[in-house]
Amino acid sequence: AGLRAHLPLWGEPRRALVDAFLAQGWRARVVCVDSRHLDDAFCGREFDADFVASLPAGVDACGENGEFHTFVFDGPAFARPVAHRVAGLRAWTAPARFGAVRYCFADLEPADAA
Repeated sequence: AGLRAHLPLWGEPRRALVDAFLAQGWRARVVCVDSRHLDDAFCGREFDADFVASLPAGVDACGENGEFHTFVFDGPAFARPVAHRVAGLRAWTAPARFGAVRYCFADLEPADAA
């Protein structure tokens, strides 16, 4: 397509971007982890300062190398948080033609707003 990625975003260190994201009041939940990088215990956790501090060496604080994915459920642009809860964790292994990589997913379901 003739496009070129400029990484990291805005030329800022990724940890600084995470710190700014959290300081602005955004909230997210980790909904998928790549088992090559993170244990299943990271899945379903809130993406907060404790989560970032517990990341193993070499794991990108933004998850930009596919180590984990998040669901943003609250922040400055939200009228109210998206009420949800983690219903459980589910492992899935990709077919061999896609590398047979194992992932852990957090199954989310709606929850009554507090």
